[in-house]
Amino acid sequence: MEFDLFRQHFRLAVSRNKALAQSFIFEKLPKRTRFEVLLNCSYDGWANPAVVKLFPEDSSREMRDLVYFCDEEQVMTTLWRDEYVPEWVDICVAGIKKETTLIELCCCGRFNKNYDQLYHLQEGYPPFHVHTIRMPASAGFPPDRQKFSVYHQSRCDDLEELKALEKHSERVDRLRLAGSELTGTDLERLSAFKNINHLSIEKMALRGSELSVLSSLPNLRSLSLDLENSPHFDGGYFFPSPTLTSLSIGQIPTGDWGFKRLGGRLGSLQGISLNSSNALQLNGLFPAGLDSIMISAPSIEGRPFPKTLNSLQLQLFESGDAEIESNLAKVRRVYNLDLSSTLVTDRIIDFLLKRVTVERLSVRRTGVTTARLAQAKESHPELSLCPDPNPPPIEEMDWDDLSPEEQSFLSQ
Repeated sequence: MEFDLFRQHFRLAVSRNKALAQSFIFEKLPKRTRFEVLLNCSYDGWANPAVVKLFPEDSSREMRDLVYFCDEEQVMTTLWRDEYVPEWVDICVAGIKKETTLIELCCCGRFNKNYDQLYHLQEGYPPFHVHTIRMPASAGFPPDRQKFSVYHQSRCDDLEELKALEKHSERVDRLRLAGSELTGTDLERLSAFKNINHLSIEKMALRGSELSVLSSLPNLRSLSLDLENSPHFDGGYFFPSPTLTSLSIGQIPTGDWGFKRLGGRLGSLQGISLNSSNALQLNGLFPAGLDSIMISAPSIEGRPFPKTLNSLQLQLFESGDAEIESNLAKVRRVYNLDLSSTLVTDRIIDFLLKRVTVERLSVRRTGVTTARLAQAKESHPELSLCPDPNPPPIEEMDWDDLSPEEQSFLSQ
């Protein structure tokens, strides 16, 4: 695709996006515009390298930071690569920041130079597709066209931005704090944001005690913490609000991070997700009422799981049969168990069939053989397996007849 045509389509789509978004919100969008470019937002496992180019390095944190709050010139440099452009780009107003309209560009990871193979030709400015603006959950679907605030979903990278957002605190539903210069003292300003439902904190240096301010947020339901810059974080100082139902903690530091004390305070949660690039120490117990647990790490130190679980996803990419069996020693019943990307073999099937009642089991990208899965299905026909050892021919499967849960399970 020629550069001048690509830039022309980009400007047309941005103009259309801002005009449509303006009709949904109270605030007037500033003329000055900056962009957040989200790269590799597609599944590209089937991509044909003879036709498209892939750039896996675009998923790095350094690249994400480079193309956040960038100008048109940077967008062009990023998305037009010697006539190759993303096959599709979804455009959406993301908010107002520093008296500037911030527009999100969600981009396909497949770069193609053939104009006729781009998406959204019928809209007149391929590969761009206008998505108006990020909608609050209260807007419903389809949107009822009642106006809302552009600040309902906001991001702050420094104290100045957080102070400026306080003027609109009652309109903020989702807040993302992503500034390495923000401190625990700055978090005290969150007490003004009484209507926050979802809070994300990243890049900050946290110890745990600073999070006590979250107890003053009466509507907080979901909390996400990225501890990349928090090597001394101690969850033992964190007292989750009784309204909290979902907790995600990423980049958990090595060693004792206070889980033994934190685990007993998670009774209100419905789901928890934990991530670490090192062996994850879980020297306590998850509460029995948890509906969903998802863990991604090389391995787990401990036996933290209750006897009964609805959903347990263990992406333990350095753990084999013996380690997984030890982790599950106390578990007796799991409705949905996902051991994908672990090092388990056929041995784990023998263990599960003898020790744990499982209704749905996923062992994708493991050493479990199709033959063993077929044997398990024959002896336990009620067990749903992924991958299915005996998949029906495509013409015999009516996707529309499957429940949403079955569709989700089969899509893994």
